[in-house]
Parts: sequence; structure tokens; C-alpha cells
Amino acid sequence: MDKDLYGGTGWTKLWAKLEQQGNIGIDYCINPVLYPEICREINTTTAATVVDFGAGTNILAIQFLFGYQDNIPGLKRCKDLTHAREKIKHFIGIEQSPSLVNEAKKYHRDLGYPNSILIKQQNLVANNKLPFGNSTLELATSRNFLMHLNIKDLEFHMQEVARVLKPNSSYITAFLNPEYELRKYTELTGKVLKNNERYSFAHGSKGENGTFYHYFKTSKQYENLFTKLFHIESITPCPPITTEFRETHLRYYWKDCPMAYVYHLRAID
Repeated sequence: MDKDLYGGTGWTKLWAKLEQQGNIGIDYCINPVLYPEICREINTTTAATVVDFGAGTNILAIQFLFGYQDNIPGLKRCKDLTHAREKIKHFIGIEQSPSLVNEAKKYHRDLGYPNSILIKQQNLVANNKLPFGNSTLELATSRNFLMHLNIKDLEFHMQEVARVLKPNSSYITAFLNPEYELRKYTELTGKVLKNNERYSFAHGSKGENGTFYHYFKTSKQYENLFTKLFHIESITPCPPITTEFRETHLRYYWKDCPMAYVYHLRAID
């Protein structure tokens, strides 16, 4: 992410820590929806190059390719995971932070530098074209990334993803439910977020895990941008798969307000 906007070294160290230790919302809400959706899509291809945007330490790709299915909640719900892994030519992470890219490379080293997994440093903001040719990728994905983009950057990002995907290929993206963002922010501050407003997002019950920065966008704003270039194939809420964290993370259990959604977007031919 942008060094000044996202807190430089402090932010990148925090993100690496969260990725390494596991984030409850990601592990028990988002991944159990996102990972099976990715798995199903890969199994419709003959061979796939997959790109993960805002990849952080590339943990999504690492878990998907090399994680033990019995130990990772999201992978437990994947059907034919072994088959999907066999179909992946490359799983490429794109990340803005050089420090996170370096951290990812350490994980790749621990795996013996497998040919199937890569990480690239790229500033994912407007006017920075992706390092892929037109219509060359079978699948794109992102997880809790789109909230970090303002409207201008998001629109450019969607245009670039549509450019590099093959016709009828998919972008499977998970991001926080705007209603969840709005409700949490209002309860904490007593204020109401405005469209495209930059705001801080504390991790942990009292912000003890640090602060990220997002741009608030409504579901309508997201979907208006999506439908310019994609068909929305499905929108799936991400409820917790366990009641274990109800006392410590009650907001994940808000009625009729899932913390996140997974959007399956299909590129227009």
C-alpha cells in the first residue's frame, strides 16, 4: 500500500503479523466462502494462472497451494482441492509493499521456491498498468483489498482486471460489507461515513492490533463499477462458521449484517 497513506513500516509489520498469526474474521468468516469459490472456478479450467491482488505476504496462495486441508477452515470446505492444485500453472501475488513482498519470499524459500507460486511488487493505483498481457489470465482474486482503494483507483483496478482476464473468466473478490463498516464506525465514533471518505479501521476489540485505512464505498457504488465490465454471477455473505468467538467478536454475529461478502464476477465476452 502507499507508504504515507498506510503508515509505512508500522502498517506493514502489523499486516505481516496478522497474516502470520491468522485473523479470526478472515479465517472463520471470509476464507470458508472464498476458498471453495476459488476451488470450484479453477476446476472448470484445464490449466490456470491465478493472480491475487493486495496479496500481503502471499498467504492466500500459500495456503491454497500448500496448506493442510484438515487444519485450515477455508480449505476444509473445498471439494476436489487436490484436482484444483494440479490445474494451477502459477499462483501470483501482487502486493504494493516491498517489505511484505520480501516477507512472502521468505515463505517461498521455506517451501523450496516452488515454480507454481510467485510474488510481484506493484503499486495498485490508477495509471499503473498490470504486468500482464491482454486476455492472458484464467482467474483473478482479492481479499479485503478493494476497501483500501478510492473510487478513482478502484475504477482503474477493475478496468485492468477486465483487460488481463480471458473472456468469460472470473474475478472472485471478498471485501467488507459496507453496512458492517458503517455500523461499526458509527457505534465507535457516533459519526456517519460519507461516500469515498477515508477513515481508520481499528483491529482488535480496542484497536490493540493496530489501525488500517479504508475508503468507504456503498454496495451500490461497488456494483455500479463492477457491472460496467463484469456480470455479477453471485454475491455470498460470509457468516462465522463457529460460535466460538461470539463473546470476543460479537460484531461478526450481527443479525442481517454479515461482516463481508464474496462477489463472483464474470468477465463480459
